[in-house]
Amino acid sequence: KIKKRGGQLVAFNPIRIHHAIANAFKQINGLPREADLDEEMMQAVEKTTLCVLDVIRGRAESNDHLSVEGIQDEVIRQLYENGHTEVAKSYANYRREHATKRALYDLYETVKRDGKNVSFKPEKITVAIAKAFRASHDELTDEILDKARELSDRVIANIHSKWPEGHKVHIEEIQDLVEHALMDSGN
Repeated sequence: KIKKRGGQLVAFNPIRIHHAIANAFKQINGLPREADLDEEMMQAVEKTTLCVLDVIRGRAESNDHLSVEGIQDEVIRQLYENGHTEVAKSYANYRREHATKRALYDLYETVKRDGKNVSFKPEKITVAIAKAFRASHDELTDEILDKARELSDRVIANIHSKWPEGHKVHIEEIQDLVEHALMDSGN
């Protein structure tokens, strides 16, 4: 089991480590996440993944708690140890950027229709906007996805400007902000 940031225990999934390392290689090489890595990079991903898994297996056997942060730290360490310095630096920067965003998003909660408070997940706004575009278009192109991300960023910035100290945002408020962003952009 892995302890997530919120304390929740989830099943360990080694594929997530593999994907994270592969995505770090893709990013440093300017490749989209959907792209395939060449044979040499795939071998580097496989080797680094196995090194990380060996360390994690050892920690699990000694009853050390496994956390998301601990696994990510090990990924960075193994990238460095396996000679992938630029990939390790890129992955570490990615983690820092996301930690900053998480700290901001932790100020907010979403209040669902049933009154339950859940963590604020900005990616759900992006998905909802993308689904709206898909419903009104025959396909979901990269251009449409970029527009959905841009509008989502506007909605999130609007939420932050309305409630800079944090807020329990009702789902209906989020939907209203999304609708206004869509209308303001001519959609």
